[in-house]
Amino acid sequence: FTSRRGYHTGGINNLGGAAGFVPYKPEFLVDFEGGVKSNWSLSEVPVQTDLAVYRSDYTNFQNTQLVTIPTVPPTIVPTIGNSGAARIWGAEFEGIADLTDRLQLTARFGWMDFAYTKFGPGANVALLNATILANGARYKYGLGARYHIPIDPDAGDLSISTDWNWQSRTTFRFGPNLQ
Repeated sequence: FTSRRGYHTGGINNLGGAAGFVPYKPEFLVDFEGGVKSNWSLSEVPVQTDLAVYRSDYTNFQNTQLVTIPTVPPTIVPTIGNSGAARIWGAEFEGIADLTDRLQLTARFGWMDFAYTKFGPGANVALLNATILANGARYKYGLGARYHIPIDPDAGDLSISTDWNWQSRTTFRFGPNLQ
């Protein structure tokens, strides 16, 4: 079990001209994680399993926001802003089985649930809920295999491997009608 506290500095967006400077606050993260790493055997097949469950709590969550600068015509500029508070629940699993001295199989699974828990003033709630996190897939899983080719040990280790991975859909919006 472990817990961490993270910090990402605040700053100032320089929008120039009449728009001036727009500050944003520091972001804080408190993270809790528990897990088990275990080596065991299944019918004399060595197996290693790793399981972790975590929760992350953000305050002053920073993300890219679009600001309209009152020019003619109006200009939309991406800036950094604080959207509010958020939390992530997640779990990860990896299992590795050494079927023979040369053949190893791997299975992986990940789950993540992100949600805003509080919105900052002026936050576009619909847009924030639609985008969640860039590359924040809710589910990920994969399978892999590695075969160690027998060669002279003095020459090193030669292996061939293949992996197959899948993740659920992610959405990223940059602007009101773009996906």
